[in-house]
Amino acid sequence: MIMKVQHECLFLLTCCMILMFDSIVGDECRRPMGLQSGAVRDAQLSARCIATSPLYAWAFQARLNNASSEATSGAWVACDANRTGLFLQVDFLKVRNVSGLMTQGQNGMYTASYQLVYSMDGQRWSMYQDEDATTKVFDGNTDDVGTVTQYFDQGPITARYIRILPLTYGGGNFALRLEILGCAWCDADSPCIAPAVCEDLVDDYECHCTPDCMQGKNCQLDYCGTGTMPSSEYQPSSTEIMTTAAKSCASGLQPWERALIVIFTICPLAALAVVLTFLTQR
Repeated sequence: MIMKVQHECLFLLTCCMILMFDSIVGDECRRPMGLQSGAVRDAQLSARCIATSPLYAWAFQARLNNASSEATSGAWVACDANRTGLFLQVDFLKVRNVSGLMTQGQNGMYTASYQLVYSMDGQRWSMYQDEDATTKVFDGNTDDVGTVTQYFDQGPITARYIRILPLTYGGGNFALRLEILGCAWCDADSPCIAPAVCEDLVDDYECHCTPDCMQGKNCQLDYCGTGTMPSSEYQPSSTEIMTTAAKSCASGLQPWERALIVIFTICPLAALAVVLTFLTQR
């Protein structure tokens, strides 16, 4: 009986840990990348063609939750739904990790399905594919007001350029408002000391302390020339923006310590497996 309960608890423990780490890793790279906020500027959006009647529908209007006005459509709308080679493109100016998209229609029109291609240089393009290496067709919207979110099953892709290739539409034409989800990509010259995560900013960078530094544990700051401020004398917030500093985790919880805290807090049933395993081995 004890062995049966132990095996069931171990199964729960495994499922819980998978969900826990998927949540920690997945959510970290599913942040809005700046279309709705305006961090991605107008010049970074382009399209094959735009509608000019009855309203102008520039590519830079393709921002999530954008509103229409008397002069503009508040979304990108194709010049002709029957034209081949249509696309909406976002240039992040720097390489990014992209993990998903959020789409909306506008003014009674919407994009019902689409494909996605991506590129590092704007010249060589890769088509996003399913696990079986077939071209992925994403389900878009079914009306002009709802928001549909699609995450990439294969995990984040690395690209500077993202192109949406609309396939089918509703309401008479393609209309698209968009947010791209993901996170920054830092190369080998990252100023952040591992295992801190580096995020590129405009003419700056930001180091995110890893989750191991939690519950008030300190992140070490190296001021590069003015000496190192002892972590015991400084209580930083979970995220610090430094223009000349590098940050790493110091004296934080060990990964296994943090895992146990999460397991015993969030997964009490699964944690029973740990206790039973310990007792049966004594």
